[in-house]
Amino acid sequence: MQDRNNDHRVILSPQHLWNAVSKEDLDKGLPISAIFNWIFENGCTIEDVCPYVGVKGPCTHGILRPEDIFRIDYHFRVSIEDIKTQVREQPVAAEIHFTDEFLNLKQVSSEVTCIGLKQKLVSVSG
Repeated sequence: MQDRNNDHRVILSPQHLWNAVSKEDLDKGLPISAIFNWIFENGCTIEDVCPYVGVKGPCTHGILRPEDIFRIDYHFRVSIEDIKTQVREQPVAAEIHFTDEFLNLKQVSSEVTCIGLKQKLVSVSG
């Protein structure tokens, strides 16, 4: 993501998103469309404001300043055939579906990441 004031890269906070949407998902995960809808409505803050702590919980930051909130303007579905081109051009988000067999594997870990771009974001679904 590019900062709105210059061309420096901005790292969005996965913790902010995890704290907010985990209240609604009942620990089963939300579809990527629901995550995008939440970001459309609320925005996502930067990592410096809400650093990753490894557990979900209430946000510890105060009221967010407008310059610390980034929103997705729009997203669109990309075909798997076009994915390499899209990944080269802009950030891409993908929805991952876990099977019961996958969850039974040893040493499986997962992280929630918030990937966004002020101008546009591409959504990939398999």
